[in-house]
Amino acid sequence: MSNNPVIRFGLTAYVVANQARLRQLSRQGQLDLAMRALELPEIHQKARLAVRHFLLHAEARPEATGDRLRNFLDFWLDEFTPSATAKEIAGGKDNATLFDWETRKDTGHD
Repeated sequence: MSNNPVIRFGLTAYVVANQARLRQLSRQGQLDLAMRALELPEIHQKARLAVRHFLLHAEARPEATGDRLRNFLDFWLDEFTPSATAKEIAGGKDNATLFDWETRKDTGHD
C-alpha cells in the first residue's frame, strides 16, 4: 500500500463502506477507518467528518451509512483531479509521493 495517508484512507474507506453495505462490517474495520482518518492532513476535515458520521450510524443503518460513505468518497476524490500534485494531495508536505515506487531507484527515480 502507499505511504501516502490520503491514498491509504481512500482505500480503507472504500473497503469499509462496502463491508457496511453488505452487512459485514467488523469492529476492526471501523477501527481501521478511524485510524486512517486520524492520519489525514488537516486540510481533509470533510473526510474526518464523514468518518465520524459513519461511525456514529453504521451499527443502526449499515447499508445506508455505507452508501453515504461511498457517495462521499466519490465527491471527495473528485476534488483531486489528475492534475493535482502529490504535494497538494498530501496537504502541503514537501517531497510528498503518492506511491512507494516513486522514490525507488530500480524504477528510474533518483
